[in-house]
Parts: sequence; structure tokens; C-alpha cells
Amino acid sequence: MIQIHNSALRVTINPFGAELQSIVDKNGTELLWQGDPAYWSGRAPILFPVAGSFLHNEYRYNGVTYHMTSHGFASERMYTVTAQSENAVSLMLCGKEENYPFDYCLTVHFELIADLPSLRVTFTVENKGESDMYFGAGSHEAYACPEGVEAYHLEFPEDTGLTNYLLKGPQLNHLTEEIALDNGCLALTTEMLYKAGTLVFADLKSRSVILRKNDNSRFVKVDFDGMDNLLFWQVKGAGYLCIEPWTHSPEYIDHDGELVNKPGIRKLTPGEKQDITHTITFG
Repeated sequence: MIQIHNSALRVTINPFGAELQSIVDKNGTELLWQGDPAYWSGRAPILFPVAGSFLHNEYRYNGVTYHMTSHGFASERMYTVTAQSENAVSLMLCGKEENYPFDYCLTVHFELIADLPSLRVTFTVENKGESDMYFGAGSHEAYACPEGVEAYHLEFPEDTGLTNYLLKGPQLNHLTEEIALDNGCLALTTEMLYKAGTLVFADLKSRSVILRKNDNSRFVKVDFDGMDNLLFWQVKGAGYLCIEPWTHSPEYIDHDGELVNKPGIRKLTPGEKQDITHTITFG
């Protein structure tokens, strides 16, 4: 395990999957879900080169069909530490995969900001090959809600209402529902999250969201300027809420399966790099 720290936070990262394992504040409070396997053993998997699922767990590129399971392979690989200091660490995953026909390099950089309770997470994706490369990425941090999600609400500072894109299984079904906000706030209920499966917001005006305890005793703010889609997920009854910024939305149920046609897919030309950043602040 790798640890970085400042005066406000102590962060632990597993080089397998470059996955956050723990975020502890100066009072010793654990802020990240601890992966109870009775509900969900994950904590904060990295989603690459796809966030979500391909229809039938497969896609086509240049006439060849490739099989890939949900959220890609980046959470199931050992990373190499390329740089480390007291308050920051970079981990790299490079190579070729049987089910991903591109020569890629993914660097995940975790950095605690000064002595603030803020963690900046940056994905740097690089095309090491000689042809265009296509990818998607996302984050999947599960924030601890030990009292249950109904003790919390969400705040969207720039939105007056939300459009939830409805799913059929892991794919979008072309239906939406409008969700009213109360002064930018959405009360959380287990039933709402369980009914939706996953809340999918693709056209938010807000570029940050706050998960706040109703008694105002704690909050986590996620700034996601580097990503265009925001999803929320929980296993019913578990003491966490996943806040998931993605670079693209889930596929529709009638998607043609071509990788280059996947909505929101990003392209890198040979030698090109792209940084994708989100910042997590606790209080």
C-alpha cells in the first residue's frame, strides 16, 4: 500500500488497480467506504478504457469484435509507481491488451492540495501507437455514509432541476424522468436509488456536486470539470454513495456496437495526451 498525507488528510492507495483504499481526516474519521463484501467489495475502482458496459460486453473496431466486461480492465492490473512525495504519487499502466487494440499509457496522479482537505485525481491518457486511439474513462469513489444515505442530500449549485436518463440493465432506454430540486438540493432515499439502479445525469449545468449530511456536520464536494457525465449508485442498504464522473454516458440499448460511434468516446491522435481531472474536498 502507498500512503500520502498532509495536515488534513491521510490517503492510502493500492498499486493494484491504483485504487483508493482509505481517506482519513485529521480527527481519525474514515471518509471512504471500506468495501464490506456483504454489499460491495469495491472502494474506488478506476474505469478505463470504458466506463459502464458495452452492449453484450463487446464492441467492434476496424471490422474486429472484441470482448470487454463492465468498466474495462484498469482496475484489474498492477501499476508502476513513477513518482512519489509526501503529498502526491503517480502510478502508470502501459501496454497492449488482447481486447483493446491500442498502444496506450494511463497515468493516475493523486495529489493532496497544500494543507487543505482536498485530493486532486488526474488521469493522463496517452496514445503510444501510430494510429488514432479511442477511449473512455471514469471514477467510482464510494463515500462513506455510515448513518445511511437518507441522512444525506445532494446539492447542485447551478441547477434548478435534473433530467435522469433511465436505464434498462446497464444501457440507456431512450426514456428520461425529470427530478425536481429544492433550492438546488435533492433529498436522498434508499428507495429512489434502488428504483433507478443508477442515477444518470448527462447535461448538468453544475460542474460540482456536494454530498452533505442533513445536520450539516460533514460534506464531500466533487468538482468534475474534466468529465461531462455524473452518475450515482449504491447497493440498497449499504452505508455509502458512489459519485461517479464519467467522460461519456452509458450506451443506448440500440447502439450499433462500433467503438468510434459510442456516444462521448474520446479520440487521441498518435502521440497525443489528455488530462482528465476531478477534485474531492471534505469538510
